[in-house]
Amino acid sequence: MKAMRFFPPSKFAILVLSAFMLTYACAHHFRAVNVGDGSEYYAMEIAWAKTHKPYMNADSWASYGDFVSSNSVSGLEPEEQLRNKFPALRRGNTADFNHFWAYPLAASVFELAFPGHIHAAFLLLHSALLSFMLAACWKLHGKSGLITAFVLVAFSPTFWFINKVHTEWWTVTLTISAVAAATQKKWSLAALLLSIVSTQNISFALPAGACWVFALFASCKARTISLLELICLVASAGIVLLHPIYYMSRYGVLTPQLLAGGANLKGHFNGLYYIFDPDIGLLPNWPVGILILLSSFYVLFKNKEELKKIDTQVALLVITYLGATLYAHGASENMNSGATVYVSRYALWYIPVFYFPLRLLIQRALGARHE
Repeated sequence: MKAMRFFPPSKFAILVLSAFMLTYACAHHFRAVNVGDGSEYYAMEIAWAKTHKPYMNADSWASYGDFVSSNSVSGLEPEEQLRNKFPALRRGNTADFNHFWAYPLAASVFELAFPGHIHAAFLLLHSALLSFMLAACWKLHGKSGLITAFVLVAFSPTFWFINKVHTEWWTVTLTISAVAAATQKKWSLAALLLSIVSTQNISFALPAGACWVFALFASCKARTISLLELICLVASAGIVLLHPIYYMSRYGVLTPQLLAGGANLKGHFNGLYYIFDPDIGLLPNWPVGILILLSSFYVLFKNKEELKKIDTQVALLVITYLGATLYAHGASENMNSGATVYVSRYALWYIPVFYFPLRLLIQRALGARHE
């Protein structure tokens, strides 16, 4: 692999393990505070860990009540309040939430090693996600990919979510990994990663589908497909259907927010607010992003050859991604969902797109076009 020019395999393992440990240490250092929809994710993790079911029942509600009483996380919604939050999402003695259970399911896997440490399970998941992202970008693009991925997380509003139980860390790290894979035309891997992201936010199914089509097109053109690529494509197709099939089977809707509130497909406001609004928009609250855009535009203007190297399929993926994201944001009824301090959590969905211009700048700074 290209990255081996910089580090031997043993150092790759050291980097991944160090990233995991340092991320966990950093996240664990901050006080555990519930924000936004965090109580729902804690409850779903408890349901998976205690009852091995994706929905709440009497046993999981009791366990959640004990978790609130432990005061291990401040600001949790009381059990009774959370019980009555989504009356439309009840079936008999069971209940669901307005958000899917893939993210808490992944966290519950880590609780197997540390039973009862619910918040720590999410922090371990966050550490694993960051380690995976750094490893993937390093393998795909060498030093420039590693540095780019690190900057986009550590020097952006994403970092605020390092110890917050919310899906933004999940969304940004996995999507950056998918973008890096797409840049190297690893379409089946990109489709798989975006399909995992789509479990929590259904709009990501559209760019995942685009990668799926590009992967099939490349396989047909080459008249061959590897077993690993085939597994990724089959898995991505199945994973992207989890969210809609689950809610269709229980409530007859593709996504719960169309039933319990939170989204309206007719839209209530312009999704561009999340990019340009002075209060909640990404660019006004992330000067680093503005610097990346201006610097990359300058490089492209000075070197027209760089424009010619932009891949058509990658450009189509970016257009599809931005279109799906803007439409989803236009349908949202809660502009600052996530209880963030300034920039809306939805604005973070645009950060992965910055992988393209930032890696261009870092690559040029490293003094090599191909690593």
